[in-house]
Amino acid sequence: MYDTNPGFYLLVGPNWKGEAPKGIAKVFRASTNTGIVAPRIVQDDTPRTKRAVQAPLRQIVMYPLADSTAR
Repeated sequence: MYDTNPGFYLLVGPNWKGEAPKGIAKVFRASTNTGIVAPRIVQDDTPRTKRAVQAPLRQIVMYPLADSTAR
């Protein structure tokens, strides 16, 4: 989402009734049980910025809440 900071975010379906573990920055609730995540990192078309975005891209990961270390 716009103006978010790096951190742990939780995407849940409309019927999720759990409690977000400590360490979750924000819960995003999808209106259906199907969701999409489209991370964005802005770069221009220069070799320098293409290299610069590689490390942040490798830090974007998604996994089930059960596999989370946030507690």
